[in-house]
This record gives sequence, structure tokens and C-alpha cells, in this order.
Amino acid sequence: MTQRTLIAGLLLLCASVAWTQSPPTWSGRVQYRAVPSAQAVPETSPGAMEKWDYLPKQVVWETNGGHWRLVEKGTSFERLWYGQFDSNTYHVLFHFLGHAVELLETCPPPLDKTDDPESFDLGLAPCAWSVGALPREIELTDGPAAYRLIMESQETIAPSQWEEDHFTMPLGYEPVDKMTLAALLSRLDSHSE
Repeated sequence: MTQRTLIAGLLLLCASVAWTQSPPTWSGRVQYRAVPSAQAVPETSPGAMEKWDYLPKQVVWETNGGHWRLVEKGTSFERLWYGQFDSNTYHVLFHFLGHAVELLETCPPPLDKTDDPESFDLGLAPCAWSVGALPREIELTDGPAAYRLIMESQETIAPSQWEEDHFTMPLGYEPVDKMTLAALLSRLDSHSE
């Protein structure tokens, strides 16, 4: 056996051991029900729910193990969230004042899986949630409102079963930054008073 064959064999062995020891990536869909937090919607306040009508009623989280996608459902202000596990940013797509808008967000620092006892072993959570693994329940804030996502169902889907462009952002969304969006919102607030 030549030295070259020996080195190639050792490299192949090391690569196969590293591959078998890496944690498996999960691919599938988890459906969450969204419940407004008690602090966000005081029951004594008449019409308080209308104030938070932009909050989703349901959130569907999907991943192929490399990319992830969140789809908010149940309001006229539905948003699509797209990201990759190896990226420090993610995209939030929505319609605002007749415009298709793309907002680029920075991922918060991740927490270790051990920091979240309510997580379960289906793989990583989207970086927007700042948890190590998918949670059974999670409290999220959206502007001045808070809501809790409660897992309703989960389904494992092989990566090969996703449509090729399922995790590709749709075209036609205009990139905006938070400053521009805040300026538009403040102008809306001043016109409504």
C-alpha cells in the first residue's frame, strides 16, 4: 500500500466518522396556535383585541434542515419569514400600504438547548426565536404586544419531499429598513389622531 493510498483512506475514514457523529437535521412542519398574552390584552379593556388585530392566529413553521420558513395566518397582516440556519439574518415579507415589503432582521444571540426546558428534539428553531431547539410553547413580542405560541401538531417531512422552491423567497418585495418603516408608521399615527 502506498503512502498516498493510506492518507486517502485515513481522510475518508475521518470524514465518514465526522459525518456520522454530526447531529441529524430534522425536516418537517410544526403548527402553532397563537394566544395573546394576558399582559398584552387586558380582559377589562373593551375593544382591546382590535388593537392587536395584526397578531397571528396560527403560525406554521417549516424546515428542510438547512432553510426555514414561518407563515403567519389569521389576519389581514400575514407575514412570511425566511431564513437559513447558517445565516445571521432573516427576511420578513409582508404587505404595507399597498406595497410588498421585505425587512431584513438580525438574529438574536442563540440560547443553548439546556436553557429551554420546554424544547423538544425536532431540530433547531428559527433564529428569530432565540432558542436552541423547537419549543413546545414560546412567548414572543411583536411591537407593544406579546403572544404565546402553543404547539398543535408536528409532521416529519423528508427533505426530498419539499418542492424545489418551497424555501425560496418570492420575487417582488421591496427591501426597506426599520427606520423607513418607523417613519411610515409614525406618519400613519399622526394622521389617525
